[in-house]
Amino acid sequence: MDKVLKLSAIAACASVAAATGCGLALGEETWANVVCVGNADGTGTPLSIPNTGYRSDLRPALSATGAAVAWWGFWVTEDGQGGEIGHREIYVAAASAAASPIELTARGNAWGRYPAISDDGARVAWVGGDADQSYDIFIGAADGATAPVRITGASDYGTAGPTLSGDATKVAWTHYTSTGAAAEADAPTWVADDVWSANADGSGSPLNVTHSTGRDQDPSLSRDGTMIAWASDRNGNLEIYVGSADGTGSPVNVSNDPGDDDEPRLSSNGATVAWRAKELDGPWRVRTASAEGATPSVELSESTEEMSRPSVSADGALVAWAEDHGDRATVYVAHADGSNRATIATSAVKGTQPSLSADGTKVAWTVWQRLRT
Repeated sequence: MDKVLKLSAIAACASVAAATGCGLALGEETWANVVCVGNADGTGTPLSIPNTGYRSDLRPALSATGAAVAWWGFWVTEDGQGGEIGHREIYVAAASAAASPIELTARGNAWGRYPAISDDGARVAWVGGDADQSYDIFIGAADGATAPVRITGASDYGTAGPTLSGDATKVAWTHYTSTGAAAEADAPTWVADDVWSANADGSGSPLNVTHSTGRDQDPSLSRDGTMIAWASDRNGNLEIYVGSADGTGSPVNVSNDPGDDDEPRLSSNGATVAWRAKELDGPWRVRTASAEGATPSVELSESTEEMSRPSVSADGALVAWAEDHGDRATVYVAHADGSNRATIATSAVKGTQPSLSADGTKVAWTVWQRLRT
């Protein structure tokens, strides 16, 4: 089949998948990761966002009401010399079966991963780069009408895990130092260093928020960008800290756990933090606590297989997460006290990272779905 016709057929097939739900085997030839969006209470039929090619769509991020979703897609093409080129691009679309995804990184050799989206769905942040192999933070308009703003400058370090405040005024990320030689720039060894933040419009200078001699990573901002949660091993093992996003004052250790705690997510109102925990040779857990650290943490779930980064609603009342089960994952949503747990999906992609809308009504995840060709 001609490639253009084949891609068109796949796009049409994805629309069929959206009409009939997520995770359904609809054909015999082509499979791909597809972004699904469903109700956070488990009711109704989830819809899939159209996948217009052989792309694997990953790491969805929902706007506050779940009306818009951003993700990164990966696919491979031939380079004309017997080799392959891997493409990593940022997309955003309305959370609709009739959505037309917009590619935000379709500029020269630019690429992107790990998007974060503002509450109103108008701005998207991601880690990406150009042909110079840099790993920097970019922020762009969700309509793709203007060139994105490069927040960090190309240097000998990498960046990861951008978090965008809900009001799109602040962005924070993990600063990584490369321990690889210059000749290994395409595959350096990265070591987490500190958490940095900056104005999302690119004005001013980036700020080192943590200033720790240990490893600081996985930042998460409150909606107004004044509070931040992150993971740090400054006292030995990884713990969850919450503090002021301007780096002032003394951060609070909210986890106080003998194992490792990482991937925190701070509620938009800055009152609740959720994270995953792993004891040495022990089970994985998802926990929540007051951002002030005044009360003991609450355990929402425990599993012998890996759990995902959790996602939390704006008021801290609901938490979404995924648990790997064999070669698939199950997506759950529960109250922050562990009650009223709902099973949202049982056939998600292993390692999926669900995203809960700030208003707590929608959740997004990825499935491995067959596309009819």
